[in-house]
Amino acid sequence: MDVRPFLAELKRRRVVRAAGLSHRRRQAYEALGERENVARHYARFVELWKECEPELRPLREDARRRLSRLSGEPAS
Repeated sequence: MDVRPFLAELKRRRVVRAAGLSHRRRQAYEALGERENVARHYARFVELWKECEPELRPLREDARRRLSRLSGEPAS
């Protein structure tokens, strides 16, 4: 029995869950005005979704742009 598809699905679910949690934490820190934590969670979100499905890429790119604005760096 090949368990690789099962393991891949587990990994995908963990990444999606972690990205969602990071997004909600970022929202909370944004409401509190904690820019450093906001930037940290944008960076985590972008990293977690580096290999996301094509339909989710606009969310990742939006997070990347916002992170660039927070850090004062040009978006790549």
